[in-house]
Amino acid sequence: MDRPTDFSSPVGSNRFVMTLHRTPAEAPALPPPPPQPKPAPDADAVLTAQLVGTWGYQDDDKVSYTTLNPDGTFSSTITWKKGFRRVFHSDVRNSGTWKAENNALVSKVTASTDKATIGQIFTLRVVSIDSREVVFADPAGKLQREWKVR
Repeated sequence: MDRPTDFSSPVGSNRFVMTLHRTPAEAPALPPPPPQPKPAPDADAVLTAQLVGTWGYQDDDKVSYTTLNPDGTFSSTITWKKGFRRVFHSDVRNSGTWKAENNALVSKVTASTDKATIGQIFTLRVVSIDSREVVFADPAGKLQREWKVR
C-alpha cells in the first residue's frame, strides 16, 4: 500500500481524514446551568388540601354535613327538617372514601344507613372554592353552595 500524497479520503480508498485540536492546559469553566423552574403544583393535590374539613349546606327539606378527612375518608349526615321525611325517615349517615380528580370531588359510599346508597359513586364538579365556601355542580348542572364549618 502506497503512502497517501494528499489529505483527502476518496470513496473506496479506505482512508479517512481526522482533524484534532489541542485544548488549553486549563479549560475554561462552563457556566452554571440555568435555574430550573419549579414544577407547577398538582391541581388535584391543591384541591384536596382545600376540601379537607367539614362542609355543610341546607335546603327547605334537610341539613347536611360532610367531613372530608385528609386520609381520603369521609362521613356525612343528613337531617330532615320537617314534614313527611322528618316523620317517616330517620337521619341518614354515610361514610366512605373520597378524592379530588380533574377539578371534581369523587366520593364512594362504603357504609350507610340508607342501604340504596352503599356502593354508589357521586361526582360533584368544583365550580369555585375559597376558605369559606365551595360551589359544586352535580352531573345535571344543578349548583350547590356549601359553607365551611371547620
